[in-house]
Amino acid sequence: MLKEKYSQITFKILLVVPIVFAFFAVDRFILPQKHIKDEITKYQKIEVKKRSSYGNNSAAFLGYKYYTAKGFEFSVSKSYLPENEIIISQSYIFQTINKVTSQNKDYSNELSSGLTAFVFMLHWHSCWWRLQVCFCLNLIQLCLKMVFKT
Repeated sequence: MLKEKYSQITFKILLVVPIVFAFFAVDRFILPQKHIKDEITKYQKIEVKKRSSYGNNSAAFLGYKYYTAKGFEFSVSKSYLPENEIIISQSYIFQTINKVTSQNKDYSNELSSGLTAFVFMLHWHSCWWRLQVCFCLNLIQLCLKMVFKT
């Protein structure tokens, strides 16, 4: 009963997820990026404050959020951009910021905003990404066992 009830929706989800992932990957890695020269107009610090019931308040510094003259917003983790003139690389389809460079430094590895961080933090060296991939593979394997259980 349970198998028949959820098998069709599970199968549809398992078909849609790789297609959506491929679409995002094509936009990010295969299609050319728009390079936009822009200026930083404003920035603010990103801090997370934690209150304790014992009266010990602590704040953790996460990075900086930057606003540009052309209306872009992006966050960089724990690095301050001393230069105002930057070059932003943006994808064509989803308009996500994939790369931020100044004349002296490339801040792409420290970029932590938009779809870059939320959906596709594709830095293979990070343990978090490997953990997510393993979790997704285990979840897919579990769903396939549930769908094709005889």
